[in-house]
Amino acid sequence: MHALAPSPAPRASILLVDDHPGNLLALEAVLEPLNQRLVRACSGEEALRCLLDEPFAVILLDVQMPGLDGFQTAELIKKRERTRHIPIVFLTAIAREEANILAGYTAGAVDYLVKPFEPQILRTKVAVFIDLYLEAHRHRADEPRAAQQLQVITDTLPALVAYIDAEERYRFCNVAYRDWFGNVPEAILGRTVRERLGEDGYAVAGPFIRRALAGEAVRYDLPLQTRAGAPLHLEPHFIPDIDAQGRVRGFVSLAIDVTARKQAEDRTSQLQSAAASLSRALTPEDVARRVLDQAMAWMEATAGAVYLQQPEGILRSIYDVGYPESYVAPMRECRESDELPASDAFRSREPRFFTSGDAVAARYVPLTERRTASGLGAAAALPLLVDERAIGTLVLSFNAARTLSREDRGVLVALAQLCAQALERARLFRDAEEAVRLRDEFLSIASHELKTPLTPLQLKLQGLRREAGLERHFETAEDQVRKLSTLINSLLDVSRLSSGQLRLQQEDGVDLAALVSDVVALIAPQAAKAGVTLALEIRAPVVGRFDRMRVEQVVHNLLSNALKYGAGHPVTVRVESRGALGVLSIRDQGIGIPPDALGRIFGKFERAVSERHYGGLGLGLYITRQLVEAMGGTVQAESVVDRGSTFRVELPRV
Repeated sequence: MHALAPSPAPRASILLVDDHPGNLLALEAVLEPLNQRLVRACSGEEALRCLLDEPFAVILLDVQMPGLDGFQTAELIKKRERTRHIPIVFLTAIAREEANILAGYTAGAVDYLVKPFEPQILRTKVAVFIDLYLEAHRHRADEPRAAQQLQVITDTLPALVAYIDAEERYRFCNVAYRDWFGNVPEAILGRTVRERLGEDGYAVAGPFIRRALAGEAVRYDLPLQTRAGAPLHLEPHFIPDIDAQGRVRGFVSLAIDVTARKQAEDRTSQLQSAAASLSRALTPEDVARRVLDQAMAWMEATAGAVYLQQPEGILRSIYDVGYPESYVAPMRECRESDELPASDAFRSREPRFFTSGDAVAARYVPLTERRTASGLGAAAALPLLVDERAIGTLVLSFNAARTLSREDRGVLVALAQLCAQALERARLFRDAEEAVRLRDEFLSIASHELKTPLTPLQLKLQGLRREAGLERHFETAEDQVRKLSTLINSLLDVSRLSSGQLRLQQEDGVDLAALVSDVVALIAPQAAKAGVTLALEIRAPVVGRFDRMRVEQVVHNLLSNALKYGAGHPVTVRVESRGALGVLSIRDQGIGIPPDALGRIFGKFERAVSERHYGGLGLGLYITRQLVEAMGGTVQAESVVDRGSTFRVELPRV
């Protein structure tokens, strides 16, 4: 009688995904000792097809791949009901930055390994997932031995691992889980989750447990506190254990400590908030105030100062807060060569951190007496660098001894960089404002100087024309003087508008229709010379409170514009009353304005056509809008290319 051959040991399938065949071969060599089924996939798309054919215990997924990269592939896997519970371990040799690691965990990874990795560590981690898979999907022939193996393997993991049955009772937990609860196995195994967590804890976990026992893979965030009161963040994963008949026998609980990740996210959020705040600061003093507000709140600092480089090797505090006046007053201005924290960090372009007041005093002798009297403790001085060039220093002080963590120091360095960039922007903004001021001042002076000789020149031309009788020649000369006068007046108006010196002289009982009619009559000879017919449509007086001179200027600008671009076609001027508004519209039938130019034609020095074919400074419509809006009105333009334009002005009558 022949003995029955032993049944082969059950095997799990492991999906290896990498676009480099050499990497796949290396993974197979590392995992071959596990004696499991290894399935290759050379792309994210191929991996998704493999997942349609069979279940897998774990997926080893490369991050950098053409087509679907690792993160995108993981997101698609987690979206599928039948594959969302499969553990994913990311492997990469490139994406080492913290942001990429965070992206990996966000995409659903349970681990993130950077190449080159230790083969034994990878085999151990994969073995854990294989055992969890086999435990969750079939009964083992040698259950005590399997449990022992599982215990040994999971005890090496830096995660809380447990198995909870359909009655919500613990059937397995690793040593990290026991240590976290501070209990021996007997105090956990066989107990219900409600008993272990208490009513408050179960109120949080209960809804997720019920979802897992309904067959859903669950992941959620669990903010907690350590016994010392420090913040702790766990990310529990509940993986349902479903038998061949589709019944849920329980679930595997895998809780990962993501405190470091959460703290990194918080630091990133803080820096983004600081960057947004600093983007609104327009002066160096405002930048310094905002930076110190942020830094002192984050680090719980007592005092702080921002120093900015001045000429001749001087550093000057542009803003300080929290220091005793007797301590900070002698240091508000110091030399770059002084033995002070601000000067030292500036010279070295390296941050300086001190754990106590004694450490500060020992390093900087001039501060010994003042530091002791002030009662200040730890301190930090960080250079403000722009393109590796120091422009100042950020200094923080604390009221007691303190050792800043590596993460805190990193945040301060990043904040100092944001401060330096904001200070540089503020400097550029200040320089730009000064340049604009000088330009406007020049325009004002130049316009006045140019206008001074124009009036006697115009009078002289008029006198000579009467004496000599050379009408045609003197008309040409007067026309050119008039154009020059218009240009100079435009520059003067721009100068007044930019400096806020425009003054209105509004009067009651002014007839808008009569004003427009006068301007049309004044400009009629110019229109006739250009061969343009002016049509004036006025049905009734439009009486209101208007500034005569500024209304005439608006009408003159718009009519001159219509004559210039009207291509010799008739121009229609209409004045009417609409409720509380006086409405002026001027329509020409000329070249029109392109649609993409309509939105900018009222800008300073803007034009919709080439200056080669049409003269002017591009200021007429800008001045028109500024004058109309100063009078509380609006001006709009409508146009069709080659069919003309209509400008409509609406002014309040009261």
